[in-house]
Amino acid sequence: MSARTSCLAAIIGIAAALLVACAVSNQPPPPERSASSASVHLARFEADDNPIDDPGSPGEKRAMQYTEAYFKNLGLTTFVQSVPLVEMIPETTSVRLRGPKGGVMEATGEGARFLLWHGQQKERTSLESEVVFAGYGINSPEYDRDDYKGVNVKGKIVLVLEGSPHTGERDDLGVLGATHYGTRFYKYEEGARRGAAAVLIIHSLPSPPWEVIEAEDSGSVIDIDQAAVSSVIAMRPEVEGWLSGPAAMLWFTAAGLSYEDLVTKSHELAFTPVTIPGIRVILELTSRIERRQSQDVIALLPGQTPEYLMLAGRWNRIDPDAWTHTFTPPTGVVPGTPEAIAAAIASVRAQKIADLSDDDGTGAAMIMETAQRLVSSGVRPLRGVAFMVTSALKSGTLGLEYYLDHPPAQMPIDKLIALIFLDRADLEGKSRRVGKIGTDSDGALSQITREAAIEQGRLVELDQDVETRFYYTLSQNALEAEGVRVIYLTTLPAEDKSNHLRHVVDVDPQHADLLPPAPPDPSRDAAFLANITTRVANATNWPPRIGPPVAPVPPVQ
Repeated sequence: MSARTSCLAAIIGIAAALLVACAVSNQPPPPERSASSASVHLARFEADDNPIDDPGSPGEKRAMQYTEAYFKNLGLTTFVQSVPLVEMIPETTSVRLRGPKGGVMEATGEGARFLLWHGQQKERTSLESEVVFAGYGINSPEYDRDDYKGVNVKGKIVLVLEGSPHTGERDDLGVLGATHYGTRFYKYEEGARRGAAAVLIIHSLPSPPWEVIEAEDSGSVIDIDQAAVSSVIAMRPEVEGWLSGPAAMLWFTAAGLSYEDLVTKSHELAFTPVTIPGIRVILELTSRIERRQSQDVIALLPGQTPEYLMLAGRWNRIDPDAWTHTFTPPTGVVPGTPEAIAAAIASVRAQKIADLSDDDGTGAAMIMETAQRLVSSGVRPLRGVAFMVTSALKSGTLGLEYYLDHPPAQMPIDKLIALIFLDRADLEGKSRRVGKIGTDSDGALSQITREAAIEQGRLVELDQDVETRFYYTLSQNALEAEGVRVIYLTTLPAEDKSNHLRHVVDVDPQHADLLPPAPPDPSRDAAFLANITTRVANATNWPPRIGPPVAPVPPVQ
């Protein structure tokens, strides 16, 4: 071999080595020889999860101690983070009208009911204001809809209709109507963004009945201690709540307005908010505030660079009875008979518990098994990989939201390039599908997820549907605001009972034959997550951090 040939061979060898070192790995780490350990983790979580007293309960502490010990035994740098929570327990509520002729009357009567709670963490609120009816209270650039039309509602009480506008059975805002704009979380936040002191939703739909609304939304509210976080947490008005249709009709009638006509006009894009003339409403609330500490466990597999991605799942969720187990409505505003109320509450509780019976901890358990798989591979990734077991699911995950403001010193948020959140996992390995929660997930993560699913012969449902761009959780919004690329997944799409997912996943069994039959594989989800994680961690062309989204309306100062 000539010197020139030897030199050329050496250069080719070096180039090949560099290509191998820099290329994105398309294969997951080798599978474990043992059976899936996720079911073991889930059994421990379920043994400790008592929904009556978590988060912050002794059971949660035991579950987090188990998780911490597990990650440490894998040799991972492990942190336990305390998450300060506040429980607001309503005690008294009062609603009165100051009419056009100056008199004050109680805003109750036959069927005139209301349900109020503190949106902000206060013990006492007393406000008197004029009332603005803002239709559905929706600002949707996708559908050229703005129900506020620039009307100043700062410091005022805003009434909005339940849900989103429909034409027959069709939602005028498509999937966005049922999954985003029609939710009470959106309506409260949109009103607060415009400076409203209170946002009350008029119960205007025939289903569910008022008794179910009251059973679901009465009682204590658990949230992150607002004194411990920054602006990434969603804005809230001082007072949130519901108003029954008859109560709203009473308010409009007292001012000489036709409630039915205004509801009809609310369907139109040209609708303009209406100030109810001559009517002022007096709201008074008191709440008892109790503080508690929840916990997250975070483990880090170091990479070759300071950047890292995070794999997260929640081990529990807020008590399914969290809105009902502490609150007794004030005398005089309880609708129906005591027997009717008790039956409605019992029905709601039973349904919630049934829906959540197989919904606690599967995501976190699979995250833990994936950590074991990645550590066992013995390969140090280009970027670090963090594993989070978080708690307190609500409209977002409270522990994850808190982490954005309080990351460990070794894991600054500006080095977090991506978050993969697994909400529910298939521990038995029977599911051949992957559901995306929030179809406006990051494009790069969506592409990698699709490729990893194809390698396993799985379907990703409603991937990149440009007509249904929305975020499912508040924590997704918060992460996006920090510039982090996010995707939320579930590997049990065909079995998910959540109404919020009914438009996001395909639950039609007639499509099951699209996938060839395959034997159950309990390690399938862990291999799937490890595949995605390896691709992201070792990608040499990963896109830069995204900029913060532009809010349609700036916050009121």
